[in-house]
Amino acid sequence: MPKEKVDRKRLLKEPDEFISTSMRAMRWLRRNSRWVSAGAVLVVVCGVAVWGWKVYKDRQEAQAQKLQTQAYSFYARAAEEAEKTASQDLMGKAVERFEAVIKQFPDTRTGWIARVYRGRANYALGKYDEAVQDFETALGSVPSGDDGTMRALALQGLGLALQAKGNWEKAAAAFQSLKEAAAGSFGRMADLELARCYEKQGKTKEALFVYQSLLGFLSEPLQREMVQAQMARLSQSLKE
Repeated sequence: MPKEKVDRKRLLKEPDEFISTSMRAMRWLRRNSRWVSAGAVLVVVCGVAVWGWKVYKDRQEAQAQKLQTQAYSFYARAAEEAEKTASQDLMGKAVERFEAVIKQFPDTRTGWIARVYRGRANYALGKYDEAVQDFETALGSVPSGDDGTMRALALQGLGLALQAKGNWEKAAAAFQSLKEAAAGSFGRMADLELARCYEKQGKTKEALFVYQSLLGFLSEPLQREMVQAQMARLSQSLKE
């Protein structure tokens, strides 16, 4: 096969085109140097701003965690305290400190967690309206990047607080949402509480259905016996 003939004129012209294109680019840069410089400065400023914001947020998070640790220490001590008055006193102090985290660092993940724990502390103190408000607010502002655990914590707390208020219908809705959003221990807990809500509403068949579906996921003998006893009691009530 004959070799393709090389066009010498084209080869000689290519370096000239490269040089001329480069020269045009240089002339454009000289004519627009102010705009190019401004653009470069803008890029640098934006980069510094993003970096500065990240440093600020990290610092806020660290400060919030420090305050949260102090609040949680009161919460943990209150939960372990056997004497009721002393326990309530410690839990009240925990509420105050969780409140401080929420107010000082409202836009941090730690601030969100503090709201959930304040809800739990209010629940322990019998302040169910305040607990419901905390959990509902938390559900409306779940931090981005949540894998479902944070939302599940808020739903669990909301369901329990609504139960304590005797609002079985709304509590059932919360536990149904928890069941759909979470698996594992959260899901099993949701089933147990959902069945309880149905019982309180007189929905015996619905409660039996939930218990029956739950039975297949329980491996611990004590839990299975408890559920089977509940099912036997409900089945008997249907016959009466």
